[in-house]
Amino acid sequence: MGASRDLNQSEMELQKADPGARRAAAFLVAIAAVVGAGTILLTRSYFPDVGEWIAEDPAAIVPRVRTVAVVLSAALAVPTLAVTVYLWLTGARIVRAEQFPPPGAAVTRDTVVLRGAAARRRGRTLQVLGGILALAAAGLVTVLWRLVWLLEARIAD
Repeated sequence: MGASRDLNQSEMELQKADPGARRAAAFLVAIAAVVGAGTILLTRSYFPDVGEWIAEDPAAIVPRVRTVAVVLSAALAVPTLAVTVYLWLTGARIVRAEQFPPPGAAVTRDTVVLRGAAARRRGRTLQVLGGILALAAAGLVTVLWRLVWLLEARIAD
């Protein structure tokens, strides 16, 4: 918003909203909601079965816990890393073009076009956010594997 104050009304360039982008965004949100709800329902219904499967063979507890940890790590890290890559690449496009939104990008609402330093700042912000998400994904996986390691040590005792 600060960058838009630097421009006079006559100098402001607006990129008009793309109705197709609005429909695509609404569709993606709906798909994400359905996938999220389905994941929650599946997790709730199968979680007790996974616990029973892990415990049914005492000799196989450690490899089974590792298997569950791999699945959980992937389920947590892969989507987060996908968003990370998207943010990083979009930020790089903005920095390279010195324009936000980047050329060719569809917007869901009328958007003031930022150029120069303001656009570079926006692009770098997206890249920093992507980096933070990458660190969060790495942290989640690290904590999960640390818990598995502690569980294995406890089982071995």
